[in-house]
Amino acid sequence: LPSANEFEGEVVQEKKEQEVSTREAQLMVIKNPYVWILAAAAICLGISRYSISSWGVIFLQEAKGFDLVTAGSLMALSPILGGVGSFASGFISDKIFKSHHSVTTIVFGIVMLVGMLGICFAPAGNHTWVAVSIAVFGFGLGVILCFVGGMLAVDLCPRKATGAAMGVIGLLAYGGAALQDIVNGILVDSAKLVVNGQTVYNFDTIIEFWIGSIIVMTLLIVPTLWAKKNKEHEEDDAAA
Repeated sequence: LPSANEFEGEVVQEKKEQEVSTREAQLMVIKNPYVWILAAAAICLGISRYSISSWGVIFLQEAKGFDLVTAGSLMALSPILGGVGSFASGFISDKIFKSHHSVTTIVFGIVMLVGMLGICFAPAGNHTWVAVSIAVFGFGLGVILCFVGGMLAVDLCPRKATGAAMGVIGLLAYGGAALQDIVNGILVDSAKLVVNGQTVYNFDTIIEFWIGSIIVMTLLIVPTLWAKKNKEHEEDDAAA
């Protein structure tokens, strides 16, 4: 079978990539600043993703007044809608955003932010508000997971080295997942008060951390808009 490039009619790009060894392509990944920007975005994504999955149930119990069963049931909506978002991500990107993967990621970063704001500032005990917010957050997350470290890496790097790029980005994403547990634990512990023998938790700072991670992630995707254009210009110049 032909390579993916040849199959898609990208003969010039295929010829150019054949001239580069795998080692050289991997070095290009390491030297590409956009890969590291995307890796930083993946760290922020890992923070927001695992903050909700690890601490969401506790947050709903302590800050919103739900019992354990209700809080757990509501949080289950996030992975369910995440699966739906991942399943629909290709259609959404290709049909709605005309295969502009960076634009798709930015838009659904905003969707994630809306969901997170809804979760954090929902009225105490309001099941419907929280359920809708978690669903919106989960759906946005599911879409973004397919692009940060996936299709965006393909857009930025030679296809010979996309595995290396995805490995770097994926590794740092799980670094963000580990980091959030440490930071969230410190923030929760530092903000707790003991009132009449009962421990009361203040989530104001932790909310800022969660929301801030999504905002930073979305802003870090913005430069990749120009990265793909630069790559397309290089391919056009090579064709000429």
